[in-house]
Amino acid sequence: MKIFSVRVTAFAAALVLGSSFGFASAKQEAFAETAGETAPRVIYAGRESSGTEAAQEAAPRVIFAGQYVSGGTSDTAEAASAEVPASTVQTDVPAAQAAAADSTSQQAAGNTRHRKTAEELQAAMATVPAGPAKAEWGTFFLGNNLPPRNDEAEPYLRQFHAYAMVPTEEKFAYLTFDQGYENGYTPAILDVLAKHRIKVTFFCTGSYIRDNPELVKRFADEGHIIGNHTLSHPNMMNVSTWEEFSRQLLTVEEQVRAITGRDMPRYYRPPSGWYSEAQLRMADAMGYRTIFWSVAYKDWDPAAQPTHERAMSYLTTRIHPGAIILLHAVSKTNTEVLDELLTTWEQMGYHFRTLDELPEGLN
Repeated sequence: MKIFSVRVTAFAAALVLGSSFGFASAKQEAFAETAGETAPRVIYAGRESSGTEAAQEAAPRVIFAGQYVSGGTSDTAEAASAEVPASTVQTDVPAAQAAAADSTSQQAAGNTRHRKTAEELQAAMATVPAGPAKAEWGTFFLGNNLPPRNDEAEPYLRQFHAYAMVPTEEKFAYLTFDQGYENGYTPAILDVLAKHRIKVTFFCTGSYIRDNPELVKRFADEGHIIGNHTLSHPNMMNVSTWEEFSRQLLTVEEQVRAITGRDMPRYYRPPSGWYSEAQLRMADAMGYRTIFWSVAYKDWDPAAQPTHERAMSYLTTRIHPGAIILLHAVSKTNTEVLDELLTTWEQMGYHFRTLDELPEGLN
């Protein structure tokens, strides 16, 4: 079950009503003017929905911005009970730009950045202004197996070591899973990944790590990357200080280190895709790469799972060269179709890279 709140975006209203409202940013308005030829933007909990779905919906377009919910309580609330007091968070965080990743290395590229001393961290905090999230990530479907038009262009994102896809004509992709809570399917997912010899990234919240140490250790032992999905999956619009932003990431690092005995690769996925330039800069200053996505669908609600046919049709037509794919491991459908899906993608000529193999630049 998920808790949903509904709001009408200025961008969506502009598409269907031919106007914009005062709360839309100038960038959103300018982007809307250049996107008229594309399918309408529809987002469910920060994830893109297909143009087909959009055409079937009544105007005006709306965004369903949700939270992870487990057993009737939000994952955010669960994580809050597991939080480590701020006074216990270590302040040695990475800073300098990472060296080029060696695709044969077992060490994550995110680990190669210099780890700051407390003094260096304080200097970074004084240099990089803090601020809350202001926008929700979304994508625009442009056609089968074509890269979508994302909310931000890759050259802009790369200034902050952030990614939504890699511009390329080569058929490779990056597979990632968001782990807000465990729904019993992750062991089967790991088995299928092992069968296909594919390494992925699992973006974990603090509560997931707390409640599933055996699975977290298995991620590491089987060569998968453990990404940072924040301590408590907060509404990032309410995270506006360096103290809270760094605590949300650093505490997860300590949790992972305690379980695996290894430093955590520094890949950050913003909860529900909420971001701002300030938070992109903050994550970059901490040595993180912010990872959005170019392929995702409405798969996170256990009570409203897509059919197998819907999942296969959507995911085989949305994959594109250089895609970053977001799936949710709470999905029964994803688990049941994963073997067939990976086989089909492989038959289409795709192979899979890890986030450690992301380019420093655009390609």
